[in-house]
Amino acid sequence: MKEIKLGEIAKIITGKLDANAANENGKYPFFTCSREILRIDNYAYDCECVLVAGNGDLNVKYYRGKFNAYQRTYIITLLDNQKYSTTFVFRLIESYLGTLRKNSNGSTIKYIRIGDLTEISIPIIPLSEQERIVAFLDAEFEKIDQLKANAAAQLQAAKDLFQAALKEMLTPKDGWKYQPLGEITTSINGLWKGKKPPYVNVGVIRNANFTKDFTLNTSNIEYLDVEERQYKSRKLDKGDLIVEKSGGSEKQPVGRTILFDLEGDFSVSNFTSILRLKDKNAILPAFLYKYLLFVYKEGVTKTMQNAATGIHNIIYDQFLSIPIPVLPKEEQQRIVKLLDAITEKINSLRSNYDRTLTHCNDLKQALLKSIFA
Repeated sequence: MKEIKLGEIAKIITGKLDANAANENGKYPFFTCSREILRIDNYAYDCECVLVAGNGDLNVKYYRGKFNAYQRTYIITLLDNQKYSTTFVFRLIESYLGTLRKNSNGSTIKYIRIGDLTEISIPIIPLSEQERIVAFLDAEFEKIDQLKANAAAQLQAAKDLFQAALKEMLTPKDGWKYQPLGEITTSINGLWKGKKPPYVNVGVIRNANFTKDFTLNTSNIEYLDVEERQYKSRKLDKGDLIVEKSGGSEKQPVGRTILFDLEGDFSVSNFTSILRLKDKNAILPAFLYKYLLFVYKEGVTKTMQNAATGIHNIIYDQFLSIPIPVLPKEEQQRIVKLLDAITEKINSLRSNYDRTLTHCNDLKQALLKSIFA
C-alpha cells in the first residue's frame, strides 16, 4: 500500500498561550496537554483538527469549531479535505500514540517534537474507504464506551447511596447530646522547618496525600529528616485524625479529614494538623472521622481566603467549635459498621471500574492496531 507523510498533507502548528490562561467559566474549549478539556474566554482557531499534547500525558483529541490552545499543544489541520479525512487521521494518530510515547524525549517531562508528527505515515486510500473505516471504529468504540459508562454508573450509584446513608444516619436527631470538637480532642500543629539536630527520618503527610474520597494516598508520602524534638510531640498515632487546614483554592477547598491507621514513623506538614481524641472509648475515631466527613459534605466547615496569597484556610477556631454528637458506643459502632459496608461495596465497584477501563482501553488499541498495523 502506498503511503504519504503527515507533514505533506497537513499543516502543524502549536497554540500560543500559557496553561494558566484558562477560565473555568470560559465560553470556548481550551486544549492543553491534559486529558481534561479546560475553558477560556476567547478563541484563536476555528477549524476541524486533530490536537496532540506535546508533553506530559501525550494524548490526542479531535475537535471541530472555535477553541484556543496551550503553547505545547500541536494543532493539525489537513490541507485537502477532499482527499483526506480529519477523523481518519485522528484515529490513525490515536493508534500511533504508543510509538509517540516510546520515542518521546526528556528525562523528567516527556515531550514530542514536530518531526515526530510530520513523519507519521498515512496510507493513500480513497476518501470513501477512510470514511468506512472511521464509521466502523466509531460504532465499535461506542459499544466499548457503553461498557465504561455502565461501570461508572454502578460506581456512582454506590457513592450516591453512601452519601444518602451518611446524611440519614448523622443528621441531628432528637435527644442527641453534643460536645464541641475542641473539647473532645487535642489539636496538634504540623511540623515546621527546624534546623537543630538530632534529626529523625519520618513520613510527612501533606495536602497531596488527601484523596477526594477522604482516604490517605500512601503512594506519594515524602520522607524527610526532621528535628527529633519536634517529632516527639507531633508523632502520629493510630486513631488520630489529620485535618487539611490550609493551602486550598476555590476549586479544591480545604477542610477534609482522614483517619490515620499506619504503622511506623509519621507526622504532618504545617498545612495540616493532628486531632487526637482525649477518650477513644467515649468517641470512636472511626465515628468521628465519618461525622467530620458528613460535616464537610454539608458545607459546615468554613474557610477564608488569604488576600495576599489567594490561599484558602479553614477558620480553625470555628472548626474546633463544631458540635460532635456524643452517642452510646454501641450506636457509634452500628453507624460505622453500616457505612463501612457501603464503603466496601464502593471499593469493590471502583476496582471493577478500573479493570473495565483498562480492558476497554486495551480493546480500543487492539481495534486500532488491527486497522492501522
